[in-house]
Amino acid sequence: MIVKLIFPPHFSVYQPYLSLPALAAFLKERGISVSQEDLNLSIFYSLMRPRYLTRLQRELETTKQDYEKRRNLAEERRQHYEAVLKALLVAPLIIPRIDEAISFFRNNDNFPNFDKYRLYERIIEKALEIVSAAYYPTYISLTNFIMDYSPESSKQIFRAIESKLTNPYIPFLEEYVSTKLSVNAPDLVGISLTSMSQVIPGFTLARIIKQHLPEVKIVVGGVIVNHLASKIKAVPKLFNLFDYLIRGEGETPLYKLCLSITGEIPLNLVPNLVYYERNLIQETNYVFIEEVNTLPTPDYEGFVLEKYLSPMPVLSIEPARGCYWRKCTFCNQYDIHGDTFRPRSPQRVVSDIKTLQTKYGATLFNISNEGVPGKHLVAIANEIISSDLQIQWYAGAQLKGLSRKACMLLKKAGCQKLMFGLESGAHRVLKLMNKAIILNKVPQILRNCTEANIDVHLYLMLGFPTETLQEIEVTKNFVSRLILGLKRDGFSFYISTFQAMINSPVVNQLCDLGYKVLSKGEEYDLEYIYEHHEHQRANKIGQRLSRQQLEDISSDIAKELYSQLPPQTCPEEITHYMCYRLLEYKFTIDHQENREVRKIFPNFRKKIIKKSDWISSQRAKFTKNLIDSYWDNGTIAYNLLGDNYCLLNHSAVAFIESLNQPKPVDPSTGEFFSNNNSVTQCDPSLFVNELLHKNIIRIEET
Repeated sequence: MIVKLIFPPHFSVYQPYLSLPALAAFLKERGISVSQEDLNLSIFYSLMRPRYLTRLQRELETTKQDYEKRRNLAEERRQHYEAVLKALLVAPLIIPRIDEAISFFRNNDNFPNFDKYRLYERIIEKALEIVSAAYYPTYISLTNFIMDYSPESSKQIFRAIESKLTNPYIPFLEEYVSTKLSVNAPDLVGISLTSMSQVIPGFTLARIIKQHLPEVKIVVGGVIVNHLASKIKAVPKLFNLFDYLIRGEGETPLYKLCLSITGEIPLNLVPNLVYYERNLIQETNYVFIEEVNTLPTPDYEGFVLEKYLSPMPVLSIEPARGCYWRKCTFCNQYDIHGDTFRPRSPQRVVSDIKTLQTKYGATLFNISNEGVPGKHLVAIANEIISSDLQIQWYAGAQLKGLSRKACMLLKKAGCQKLMFGLESGAHRVLKLMNKAIILNKVPQILRNCTEANIDVHLYLMLGFPTETLQEIEVTKNFVSRLILGLKRDGFSFYISTFQAMINSPVVNQLCDLGYKVLSKGEEYDLEYIYEHHEHQRANKIGQRLSRQQLEDISSDIAKELYSQLPPQTCPEEITHYMCYRLLEYKFTIDHQENREVRKIFPNFRKKIIKKSDWISSQRAKFTKNLIDSYWDNGTIAYNLLGDNYCLLNHSAVAFIESLNQPKPVDPSTGEFFSNNNSVTQCDPSLFVNELLHKNIIRIEET
C-alpha cells in the first residue's frame, strides 16, 4: 500500500502547514508507506523561474501589439490591455532580480533589512502580476488566488479545471502527474484543502490524476471539505473527481481507508467517510474524536524546509484540538472538532518540540490553536522551562487568565508574541458575538504582556450584524487607549469585515437580528459565504453599511491606529515578524538618503545624470485607467522603488532617452512632466529634481 499526501496550491509559502505532517506521522506509525509533498511550494518556484516569466513576457508583448492594432477597445479589453501593459513595464525590472528576491527571504544574514524586505516582497508580487496578466482575468498573489470562476459553484469549478487560458496551474499539474506522480504511482492520493483558494487548484489536480492515472484512488479532506461536506454530498458529479471524502479529523479514517483498499476491512467500517457507490451517495458513521495524547509527533519528512520563504524553519505543533470556549457566533473554525476541547498534555507538547528541534534544527514554533487558555499555556511553559529547551514560540490565546506572573513565565519559556481575538470594544456587540470578554480587564492583560516583553497582536472585526457607526467608533477609541499602555513597536492588529460563513451560529440568527439571508443563486451549490441584507429592524439601532463602506471604514481606522505607532520597521506577516525579531536586528531608516536634490545642484556640472536602474517605460496607446488621466499614445513609466506609475510628457521622454548619450547631460531647458495633458515650463533644476524624486533618473559623481 503506497499513499501520497499532497498539499495543493494556492496557499502561503512561508512555512509548512500542519495537516499533512500530522496524517503522515499517524500512517507511518501504523506501517503504511506514505510520502508527502507541498505542491503549493513546488509550483510557486515553477512560477518564479526566470525562463518561465520571460516566456510569458514574450506572449504578453504579442498580446499588446494585437490590441494596439485596433482603433478602440471595449472596457473589458481595455482593462486586459492595461494589465498586460503593467506586466510588461515591470518584467524588465523583475525577471533579472527574482532569484535574488527569493534568496533574500531564505537568508538570515540579509533578511533583517526592512527596506530590502519591502522591495523584494514587491518583486515577488510583481512577478505574480506577470502570471496574472498572462492568464487574465485570473488574479494570483502571495496571499490569494481568484479566477473568473467561483469555487462556490460546482458548475463553474468544472469549467475552471479545464480552462487552459485562465488556470495557470494546469500545465504544471499535468507535468507533475505525468512525469513524477506516475513513476511508482501510489495506490491512494490524499488532497488536503485548507482554504477556498485551494479548491479550484486542488480539484484541477484531482481531474488530471483521474485522466492520467485512473486506477489511483483519490481522497479529499481538510477544513474546507469539512465545511462543505453536506453541500458536496448533494452534487454527485463531484465524485467524478475523487473517490472519497473524509469528514472530521482524518487520522483514523485515513488509516482505515488504507486497510479497506487493501481488502482488510469493508469500506462501510471506515469512519467519517463519504463516497459514491451504486448511483447513491454513501456515508459511514461520523466519528470525529481522536485521543490527542496518543497522536504521534508531526512528521515533516518530504517538506524541503529550506525552500520556504523564511530565513529559518518555523514549525507548527498542536497544543490541543477543538476550542475551549466554542461559542463565538461568527466562527466556524472548530466545526470539524465538534463540541470538544482536548488539550495535549504539556509533556507530549514538549516531547513534540524536542523531536522536531532534534530532527530539523527548528528553534521557532507556532503553537497552533487560535485560543489556547492561559492555564494550558502556563503548564506548557513550565514544562519547557523544566526541560531547559532553548526555543522561541508564539501562540493564539484567550483574553483572560494571564496575570503578570503568568506572562513573565511565558516569556521565560520563550514566548515572543500572543495573538488575541478582541473583535470589538463595544459591550453590546461582544454580547451578540458571545465572546465572553470582560472589556475592563483587557487593558491589564495586555499591560501584563508588555511588562513581560511579549508582543501583542489583536484581531478586530467590523460590521457584525446590527453594529452601528457609533459602536465602530467605540472600538477604535478602545484600541487607541490600549495602544498607550503597550509596547508599541511590537504591537500589531488586523481588521476584518464580518462575513456570514457556512456553519457559523450567526447564520441561523440573522433573521432574529433583522436580516434576510440571500443566496447567490441556484448555481452556487457550494456557497461558503452568505449574503445578508437588512429587511426590518424593530429596535432601529442603526443603518446597514455596505461591504465597501465597511472596507473603507476599516482602512481609515487602520491608518489612524498606525499613526499612533512608530514607523513600521519590520514585517506584519507573523512568520516573518517572528523571524525578524529573533534575528535581533534594529533597523533605522536613513533619512539622509532623502535629502533635497537642490542641495547638490550648486555642483551640478560635476555630476552625471543617468537613467535609474529601477525605472522602465513603455509606449502605450490606451492608458485611460492606468493612471489618473487619459492620454492616448503616451509613455508610461514604472518605478519599482516607489511602486508607482506615471505618464511622461514628450520632453521628459526625450530627456531620459538622451541619457544614453556618451557625454554627460546638462539640460539648459526643460519641461515638467505630469499626470495631465498640460505641459508646464519650469526651471531645469526643478525638472531634474522631479525626475529624481520619482526615481526615474539618478545622479552620479563624475
